[in-house]
Amino acid sequence: EVSHTGNVGESENISREKVHTNVSLLSKFRTTLDEEKLLDTSSDISNMKIGSFIELEGELQKNPLIDYMDKIVDIFRMINIFSDESALGNKKNTSIQKKKESQMIKQIKEFSDELKHSGTVDFILSGSTGTIVLSAQEQYLANDNISEILGGKFKVLGKVIAICKDDSESIDLLRKTTLSILTDEMLADIFSGFENEDMKQFNLPKLVTKIKGPAMIVIPIAIYA
Repeated sequence: EVSHTGNVGESENISREKVHTNVSLLSKFRTTLDEEKLLDTSSDISNMKIGSFIELEGELQKNPLIDYMDKIVDIFRMINIFSDESALGNKKNTSIQKKKESQMIKQIKEFSDELKHSGTVDFILSGSTGTIVLSAQEQYLANDNISEILGGKFKVLGKVIAICKDDSESIDLLRKTTLSILTDEMLADIFSGFENEDMKQFNLPKLVTKIKGPAMIVIPIAIYA
């Protein structure tokens, strides 16, 4: 509020309102962390502490387990597009085959949805000193095209909530699902069907259910270039 006096009895009041945008709030927040020496940019996981604010840079990737399942669905979709029924045998056998494939695709999609049922999605940030698992709220990603940021190099400002300092520890990518109660042997049996000879002909990523240390889980505050 500003006021000034000109002639006797005359005054003027001027009112202005300033509104922060998301970007200005982020800038102010990061500046405050930096000034108070609360922001760790060292990228050295061995010296990280739970609760620390960190800013790291690396290549952003989709959760490898979700990525694997999504690619299998894409493979069956492309097979259906280019398949020749005459090459598959009679119509009855073709119908049975397509029914089996449809059922498998449905199961894979349901499994992929199970990985996201908690409302969070894991992303992987690969760096020179270790792997960062970003546990992001799906609601903040709904209006963005995620495929545009995958594979790119980004900075992440976030808060550390779990740390695996060496390869004797790991981060379970199934930790938010009911499958987390199963033993490694049982999980190996469940996923063995995805690693048969038929699947080896495709250029699929490695099926990963755990991220070996050094690694940590970070709640991202912002992902930016």
